[in-house]
Amino acid sequence: MYHNFPYSTPEAQGVPSAAIAKWIRRIRSLEYIHSFMLLRHGHVIAEAWTDPYQPEFKHRLFSTTKSFTSAAIGFAMAEKRLTLDDKIVSFFPEAKDWNVSDKMKTVTIRNLLTMSSGHNTCAICTYLDNDGDPARKLKNWVKGFLESPLVFEPGTKFCYNSGCSYMLSAILRKITDLNLMEYLQPRLFAPLGIEPGERETCPMDIDIGGWGMKLRTADLAKYGQLLLQKGKWNGKQILPWEYFELATSKQISNAPENPQPVTDPEYICPDWEQGYGFQFWRCQNNSYRADGAFGQYIVVMPDQDMVLVATSGLVNMQRILTATWELILPELKERAITDNFCAQAEVASLCRSLHMPLQQGDLTKRGEDATYEFEENSLKIRSCNVSFQEDSCEFVFHTASAPEKLSAGFGYWKFSFCKFDDFETTRYASSAAWNEQGELELTVCKVETPFFTRIRFVFDDDKLTIHEKTVRRFRTADWPVLNATKK
Repeated sequence: MYHNFPYSTPEAQGVPSAAIAKWIRRIRSLEYIHSFMLLRHGHVIAEAWTDPYQPEFKHRLFSTTKSFTSAAIGFAMAEKRLTLDDKIVSFFPEAKDWNVSDKMKTVTIRNLLTMSSGHNTCAICTYLDNDGDPARKLKNWVKGFLESPLVFEPGTKFCYNSGCSYMLSAILRKITDLNLMEYLQPRLFAPLGIEPGERETCPMDIDIGGWGMKLRTADLAKYGQLLLQKGKWNGKQILPWEYFELATSKQISNAPENPQPVTDPEYICPDWEQGYGFQFWRCQNNSYRADGAFGQYIVVMPDQDMVLVATSGLVNMQRILTATWELILPELKERAITDNFCAQAEVASLCRSLHMPLQQGDLTKRGEDATYEFEENSLKIRSCNVSFQEDSCEFVFHTASAPEKLSAGFGYWKFSFCKFDDFETTRYASSAAWNEQGELELTVCKVETPFFTRIRFVFDDDKLTIHEKTVRRFRTADWPVLNATKK
């Protein structure tokens, strides 16, 4: 148990199980849902984790982090540390020696919250290396933001901009001497029983604010339910709700002024045109959401007294929202309805059936244990010990820093921890099989992220060649082709 929510049959909360079964059948066809929890009237009515993802794993949230940054600003306002109309340059007296434009001097906290700083592109993207490696190009991100050019008058145009979220985090650090996660710990995380995962920071050790948090699915559900309950938890007012009424309502339009015709109906995304609050997105059906890349969702539906949370690796993020609006909301009842035991059994079966596809091929063949030395490569892999067990294989890569061990099961997922080209050590789940060409192929899920990859090992006498293809990515490149010779 990773939460204290009560469980209920869907019908007891006025939701037909048949509607949930239709919804699960729809979303399991998407690439890929990793987990979901559906709550109504404070009860969990359906939940599932797609194998090999598990309830205890913390999942990288990307921009869902922004809505937690918004919470921190709400707390700071309640503590009289800042106001919506404060000029952001006022928090950084060192900026008097920087090249700050007159427009930038008018940017306020409100403008940062509503993504209306006056930029026409995400300011923070210019701070990153092309492949998104956390070895950031620019050390002082605050200076970089305050010196960046503004195209529009602040407050007039919405432009999605993680730099705005970062500056909110930087201001919080300035006025409290605490990072975002530290500041939220006693105010939000501890009361909800949330233990966050690792944090991502800029080169000055400031929490990025626009992304960087890792939480469990149940933690997202707690935050969503707290919002649905207007900031109350166990009878106590946790969130300053006067601020959150603004934060979760439409503060600025984000609909395109000159929309272009979309020929593919799969990529019509109305839930990105309903308005924007303070680091929250408005949705259809008078709902709102925290939203992270690849479908990391907290969707709050006040009119229906419902919360949907999900972690995902989606190509098209709109589709899970559309499925909810089309298949669940029209079927909701105000009161309990008669149990449909057959449909409840179908929901349970569908939840158990969710899985990422295992690597397909010959599961009976095994290879030769050996050690290989690599040609010089950008991953700094020097050698690799390859070994085969009864039902699995293992690769120990010796790098310039530390060994990386990758294990894979034949016909099942096997877990290991690796870093390779990521910024942090990540839990991997891998499965292996031999293809028709006699090559060993691995499907590797980075189960604390939306990403998965495929690795192909080509054994040719005393040679080994490794090919990698990342199937889901965010500012990352494929590995180079790695060539090695048997020792």
